[in-house]
Amino acid sequence: MSSTSARDHDAHHVATRRRASRGRVLAVGSVLAVIAASACSQLPGATGVCTSDLSWRLAPRERTLRVGETFTPELALFGCGGSERLSDVATWSAADARLTAVDARSGRVTALAVGQGTVTVTTERYGVRDAIVVTVVDR
Repeated sequence: MSSTSARDHDAHHVATRRRASRGRVLAVGSVLAVIAASACSQLPGATGVCTSDLSWRLAPRERTLRVGETFTPELALFGCGGSERLSDVATWSAADARLTAVDARSGRVTALAVGQGTVTVTTERYGVRDAIVVTVVDR
């Protein structure tokens, strides 16, 4: 049954139930579920997760470190207008391994040499790809 015909069927069911129950609405939940499902599509392989408007927050966007210092960036993924927190496997990498060392799973960045480069994160399920600008200065 298409989402339109399901919605029409449920609306008819509610109207029928409303008449049978003297004006009280007994099946609002089923109508709301159909509306929510049709308003927010899913990405392939994202079972039960609403991702029609996938967004993310990567922090920090830029970071300056002294040689030898470390930090761990944070990536947060959201769907459904930011109302659903999503999880995914992220892989982190350095554009220049001479400048920064990056732990591929945790994202922990260690400054190795003076210069500027990027640390990139890519997620497996949702395909998010973003980067942080890292500037390394002398001690």
